[in-house]
Amino acid sequence: MTNNDKILNLIKQRLDKGAKKYGEQVPIHSKKRDNLKESIEEALDMIVYLSAFLIKIYETISEEQDEQS
Repeated sequence: MTNNDKILNLIKQRLDKGAKKYGEQVPIHSKKRDNLKESIEEALDMIVYLSAFLIKIYETISEEQDEQS
C-alpha cells in the first residue's frame, strides 16, 4: 500500500464514521451546520493536540541527549 493509499484510507474511515454518526454525508448546503466555524474549531483542536505531542517528543529527545552527555 502506498503512502497516498494510506492517507486516502484514513480519510475514507473518517468520512464513514461521520456518515454513521450523523446519518448523512458531509453537508455542503446545510443551514444546520457551519462548516467554516467547525473547521476553525477542529483546526484549533488539532494545533493543541499536536503541540502537546511535539512537546512530549522534544522533552524525550532532550532527556536522552542529557543522559548521553
